[in-house]
Amino acid sequence: MRRIHCSAFWLSLFLAAFSCLASAHDSEPINTDFASPLARGAANLNFDTQRFRDASDDVAGAIGFEYGIYRRMQFSVGFPLMRHAFVPGDTALGAGNISLEYRYLLAGGNEKPFAISINPEMEFPTGNPAITDRSYNAGAAIHLDAHHGDKIWMHSNWGYETPVARFIEKEKDFHYAVAGMYELTEKWHPVVEFFGQHDFTSSLSEAFVAPEVIYSLGEHWEVKGAVPFGTTSSSPTVGVQFRITWKIGGSERQ
Repeated sequence: MRRIHCSAFWLSLFLAAFSCLASAHDSEPINTDFASPLARGAANLNFDTQRFRDASDDVAGAIGFEYGIYRRMQFSVGFPLMRHAFVPGDTALGAGNISLEYRYLLAGGNEKPFAISINPEMEFPTGNPAITDRSYNAGAAIHLDAHHGDKIWMHSNWGYETPVARFIEKEKDFHYAVAGMYELTEKWHPVVEFFGQHDFTSSLSEAFVAPEVIYSLGEHWEVKGAVPFGTTSSSPTVGVQFRITWKIGGSERQ
């Protein structure tokens, strides 16, 4: 799930106009990916879970691995464990589809006032056929980072995804996420995220606003929690998201 409105887009452009430099920063929000890739040899291992009220599909657990492979480049792979509700009280757990993503830094960087990257991705029909879509999905997104000094950070993602083979109904999903983060202390980072998606085939939109907090447990561990609130009629009213991040090799960003 991902989402937001046009005002967030203009806000991200406004913050991009600031020109102060900042030190390295590695507190990535739950729903909004950085534009800056990890430095070569650095890695993040994420452990996720989420639950949305009255949702038919949820991520019971997921493992995501990000790795900086070369200058300006990183890849990531995701292994979700999905929960599907057939009817209230009748749920099933099973493997979800494996996803692969590549990131290339087009301009800027973590030590500059902004960063912009292109992010192609692919999802493979490897999950349990009883609870996941049996289709290959392909898409791409533009990620934009901007910051003012070393306290205020803005991240935004704007992407499109669609099935490319073995599909019954061809969905056309526009997805988006915007996060504003403030470095309150070295350990505490309050965040507000706006994220959502719109399916052009069904004309259904889901959108959420999520207050969030990121807490650093030393150099290599972070704990993150968010409470998303639905803002459209087709969105779940409220949810809970939780992530633990293990930063390997310092997780410096380019």
